[in-house]
Amino acid sequence: MRRNPRRHVVAAWAFVVPALVYVLVFFGYPIVNNLVMSFQEFTTKSFYTGQAPFVGLRNYAEVIGSDLFVRLTVNTALFTVLSLASTFAIGLALALFFNRHFRLGGLLRSLLLLPWLLLLIVSAATWRRDPSSRPPMSTAPGGCARSSPSSCPSAGTRSSRPPCSRSCSPGATSSSPSRS
Repeated sequence: MRRNPRRHVVAAWAFVVPALVYVLVFFGYPIVNNLVMSFQEFTTKSFYTGQAPFVGLRNYAEVIGSDLFVRLTVNTALFTVLSLASTFAIGLALALFFNRHFRLGGLLRSLLLLPWLLLLIVSAATWRRDPSSRPPMSTAPGGCARSSPSSCPSAGTRSSRPPCSRSCSPGATSSSPSRS
């Protein structure tokens, strides 16, 4: 069987084009728009009217000529270098430390990853506690929005949802054809 190179090129572009459009719309346009705005004199009124006079490089001259410019530039560069260096050093030190095998190493690795997992755990616990507020995609295979017979209003629990159109009893079967 021969492979069609044109088909692979079309498939490649089908994956690239949506990402490229996203980057252009959400990153390219704001950058170009801000660059254009930097050559205009914007006031509160001009933000509403959209009419801002062109001033050329005057905005840049004012910023660079300011007494604070050098101090703020040095502070920004210092902060950037120190934060990158400290993040790299701490990450490297932790990686070297946890690369060794020692007693309770697995527990310490788990505790280190716990902050990343915390949001997921809290979100899962929230959805688990209140079955009446589950996302719409959590419908049961039979089409009933109830996940268990105990969450059916006829079973004695309170729910803000209207009752199912299908039976919520444990032995109920779906009348809709199953997808295989």
